[in-house]
Amino acid sequence: MINYDIHIHTHLSSCGARDAFMQDYINAASELSLELMGFADHAWDDSVNGASPWYAPQTYKRLIARKEELKTLDKKGINVLLGAEGEYANELLAIGDSAAEFVDYILVPHSHTHMKGFVLPSGCVGNPEKHASYLVKSFISLCNHEKRNMFFGIVHPMSPCGETEEYTEKIFSFITDEMLKECACAASENKVALEVNLSEFKKIPPDQLHQHCYNRFFDACKRAGCEFFMGSDAHAVKAFVDNHGLKNGIVDALGMDESFFKAAKLRISNG
Repeated sequence: MINYDIHIHTHLSSCGARDAFMQDYINAASELSLELMGFADHAWDDSVNGASPWYAPQTYKRLIARKEELKTLDKKGINVLLGAEGEYANELLAIGDSAAEFVDYILVPHSHTHMKGFVLPSGCVGNPEKHASYLVKSFISLCNHEKRNMFFGIVHPMSPCGETEEYTEKIFSFITDEMLKECACAASENKVALEVNLSEFKKIPPDQLHQHCYNRFFDACKRAGCEFFMGSDAHAVKAFVDNHGLKNGIVDALGMDESFFKAAKLRISNG
């Protein structure tokens, strides 16, 4: 049983439901028999210039409030961590040197390419070949980043957020197996954990999961000996519960089992 989730959004994320509160998530996690959970609200370090208008108000400093709130909550015996989801926008890593003071861990996406002209360069918009090149280049550069020790792992890796399944397939048609191997090796060599993102996979019809293009990426990562972690990427409590209901089927479709997720859980539990 994969009994943890370290990618959960509360109302403190601008895209989170207004009633997405930590206690309600904890209550639901207890019903799901989770042992560890982590809240990873969006954050942009205000010491790093270049935030978009959406990101600018979402500072690491604002997350301090969660620490005091957590002291008042019934954690139901669950190990609750307070993390953040940072950003890697067109190779700009929005993590300053002081970010770690405010959180237990940081996760970083490279594939928020629905933020066109900000994350995804304007010249790549509407061009699946250039979009593919961007995904590969940004993934490898993030794994090799000089500040890679400041973040734990990559969320929704190689998944072009906001794109249709048809367009995603077009993008992946320009990504060779050799490119995927290079990505996987970069993650493995630098001990960058990779997320199995339940929100992204739930968009795929169950009977198509086994042959979906993401399987090529995860197969390469398994061969390279990468670490994997579980994230629901839930923005509301109901989505959190629903996503975990799909978890076992998604993991099976990827040819994984709970052993693939143990190393990352142990590492993040130990800080």
